[in-house]
Amino acid sequence: MKPLGFLLMFLCFQVVSGTAQTPVPVAKEPHHHLKVENSWIRVYDVVVPPGGQTLMHVHGQDYFFVNFGEATLKNQAAGQPEQDLNLKDGEVRYSPAVVTHKIRNVGQTPFHNLTVELLQPAAGQDTSPPLGKNQTLVLDNGRIRAVQSLLKPGETTGIHSHTQHTLIVLVDAGTIRIELPGEASAKPRQVRPGEFIWSDAPLTHSLTNAGTAPVRIVEVEVK
Repeated sequence: MKPLGFLLMFLCFQVVSGTAQTPVPVAKEPHHHLKVENSWIRVYDVVVPPGGQTLMHVHGQDYFFVNFGEATLKNQAAGQPEQDLNLKDGEVRYSPAVVTHKIRNVGQTPFHNLTVELLQPAAGQDTSPPLGKNQTLVLDNGRIRAVQSLLKPGETTGIHSHTQHTLIVLVDAGTIRIELPGEASAKPRQVRPGEFIWSDAPLTHSLTNAGTAPVRIVEVEVK
């Protein structure tokens, strides 16, 4: 075979190989790092560096994510062209299953989020407990209810309740205090973006910024 013909065949093989990647389950995608799994949720910490990209992967469960930092991305659904995806710091988004896609980070900063799979069907309970102080409802559908707290130093949410299983996600680095009614005042704790707390039962508590910089906290009820 002539060298030119061999080269063309090789290039053709490379192109076909590059476009024929079999989608992997999200659990096998190397940028998704499993942090917690229980009967209700599966939590992945996701980090894609600038210039990096995920494999084409499958989300077989309904899921939501909380984003940390600004992100400039290209999102490609299976069989579709890339689409721009620009995410804000602290943004919460929800996607029903099944989603097959890959993400390419075309920005200058890491793409970082918590991706949370919902492992149980919706229970059909759709309550709306009152918001605490300094809280804003950011997302509410048949699967989740997400509330964001923006707390300046010394500010608190006051006592408020969650009637469903709840994931508390820290968006900013800082110092917070979590207090439960009838219990001694808890000690402040240092937190980083992406830290989270899971409550497997209805929860009544308050969140207070015990530090010197504003902090945002997202509380997501799983319905």
